[in-house]
Amino acid sequence: GDDIFLTKAIEIADCLSIAYRSPTGIPYSLLDLRTKRASNPEWAEGASILAEAGTVQLEFRALSRFSGNDTYAAMGDRSFIAISESSGKIHDALYPLYIRNDVLRFVSGHVGLGAMGDSFYEYAIKLYIQTNNTQSKFREMYEESARAVLNHLVRKSSDGFTYIADIDDGQIVKKMDHLACFAGAMFLLGAHFIENLPDKSHHIQVAEGIGETCYNGYRKMKTGIAPELWIFPRDKGMTHDSENLHYLLRPETVETLFYLFRFTGNNKYREWGWEIFQNIEKFCKVPNGYSGIRDVTVTPVQHTDKMESFFLAETLKYLYLLFSSPKVLPLDEFVFNTEAHPYRIFKP
Repeated sequence: GDDIFLTKAIEIADCLSIAYRSPTGIPYSLLDLRTKRASNPEWAEGASILAEAGTVQLEFRALSRFSGNDTYAAMGDRSFIAISESSGKIHDALYPLYIRNDVLRFVSGHVGLGAMGDSFYEYAIKLYIQTNNTQSKFREMYEESARAVLNHLVRKSSDGFTYIADIDDGQIVKKMDHLACFAGAMFLLGAHFIENLPDKSHHIQVAEGIGETCYNGYRKMKTGIAPELWIFPRDKGMTHDSENLHYLLRPETVETLFYLFRFTGNNKYREWGWEIFQNIEKFCKVPNGYSGIRDVTVTPVQHTDKMESFFLAETLKYLYLLFSSPKVLPLDEFVFNTEAHPYRIFKP
């Protein structure tokens, strides 16, 4: 109830609003608060980043509710809707990673639910939930994109693991980022909150499959800790990539395990989560906190000497909630943003 937090949130949002002064309302990625100038990075060839532009809407809607100023919600919604109306989508409802913010056109042929794309997809269903299932535009966006992901990106490896591939310039890339493990939670939320969702049982089945794949991504490693991504060559099935063996204390697997337990009540998801937690304790705990690992396939481990902020905000929070009563932050009253901060669902 301390007004200083609301005051500071408004101050930050007002600063960020400079980035939204583009011809389309899709924000620039870089903002210089001293000069009040916004731009996009050279490495993105002047384009905005999908996940950055589509992962502030829950926050801005909550700020509008608390402040009584609808400007923030409108700013976020304009960006989200502009993205959905842009040309260059793949298979009608898959959104490439880079988008021009002056002419509403995607400028990349790369689609994926890993880095730079992930949270845009989850925010469609979470916006529908946050608005108490009243905003059909968000439900429709989610249903269309979820159907496209299921039809074009979800794959089964030769050894039976469900995974979410990328598309790059029309070609399927048989790899899955640890980041994409969040998608199990996303599919469960859609199945739970959308009445009469077509083929709902398939959404749940895929969510369960993703949970199993991501858990096995931990179990198969010598440390019991997952690498940054997995690859799925036809002759080997699920395996690690020698160039991406690090672990950054990522939360997405335990996030999906949390939702799987909440929605199914199956205790195996708690057992899997406990196993992951024990290995984090064993290999990542250091005298002053927790550290990432440079190579999860060898022991003794070499630490990165870095603890990412999402480890506290998400990884440990989802583990805590996995073993808590469903009465703690119940999912019919709260929706979590991409950093696992809970927002109350807007109800009359």
